[in-house]
Amino acid sequence: KILQIAYSLSSGGGERFVVDLCNRLAENTKNKVTLLITNDERIPKNAHYLGELSTNVRFISLRCHSFKPLEGLQKIKEEKPDIVHANCNLLLLCLPSLFLRKAKYFQTLHNVAQACVQKQWLKGIYHWFYNHRIQP
Repeated sequence: KILQIAYSLSSGGGERFVVDLCNRLAENTKNKVTLLITNDERIPKNAHYLGELSTNVRFISLRCHSFKPLEGLQKIKEEKPDIVHANCNLLLLCLPSLFLRKAKYFQTLHNVAQACVQKQWLKGIYHWFYNHRIQP
């Protein structure tokens, strides 16, 4: 069971990547692929690529404008994934990786890891997660 996480399916390169990756993974019938987005897909700009998502990919939207960590944690818990892959901020994976430890966690970065942290106080936190719970 593979859970992909993204903010939305707007018209960006990262979003295109997420849809293509989900579709490709779902071609293998051994994979159960779910795509979870945090933003409301009923807003057209958040659903640009939704029509291109394979019918073999289960789709979930948290329908919020900002990530709600406990709601996201609950959804991930309900899915019971083997693999969680995020194409968004590391903070979306922190809580799940601490409490739902059976899954393996991955994050796609669009830059070197050191450049992904704007706040100095977060560097130690990110460093710990990248070394102990989440594969960047």
